[in-house]
Amino acid sequence: MTNALWQAVEAGDKPAVQQILASHPELVNTVFEQCDKTPFELALSHGFTSLAEVIISTSGFDVNHSGHNPLRVSIDLGFVAIAEQLLTLGANTNYRPKQMSSALLLCLDNEYFSLAELMVAKGAEVDIRNHKGWTPLIWAAMKGRIAAVEFLLKHGASVNVCNNDGWNAVTGAFFKQRIEVVDKLLVAGAVFSD
Repeated sequence: MTNALWQAVEAGDKPAVQQILASHPELVNTVFEQCDKTPFELALSHGFTSLAEVIISTSGFDVNHSGHNPLRVSIDLGFVAIAEQLLTLGANTNYRPKQMSSALLLCLDNEYFSLAELMVAKGAEVDIRNHKGWTPLIWAAMKGRIAAVEFLLKHGASVNVCNNDGWNAVTGAFFKQRIEVVDKLLVAGAVFSD
């Protein structure tokens, strides 16, 4: 039955997917061997948003599927409305797989500020660190992303947190010659790290 579900999702056959999941709801979180994707990931990767919504509404859908996180996938592919829906269903705003950015950083990278607002309201940590100790503020400062820096400062990001190499946001911004960002961080109380 797993192969039949894969074929139905791959084809965008909404009635077939509905029928299969109605009789086999335990397949809703399966990872297809053919593509290493869940039904939700496969549907969304093809742009089948109404099919993705059917999958989300299936009993037992894991909104926090480890390794195949629906929220990160939605943000990464630009499906903001689906990401918002997942947040209302209880998606973990602080999920961050090893060697990858947090969902909040993905929002800021894509300038989805209204979604980032919702994520913070739902508990996203603005000082979340990746495996190298980078916070969203360090990233935004180094990239010169002024709107993201302002968003993070508005939401209480710690200006002096250092990454694993000992750099904080203002040190990184200065190194990259992001002078406007440096000025904003200094006004916010940042000090240069050693």
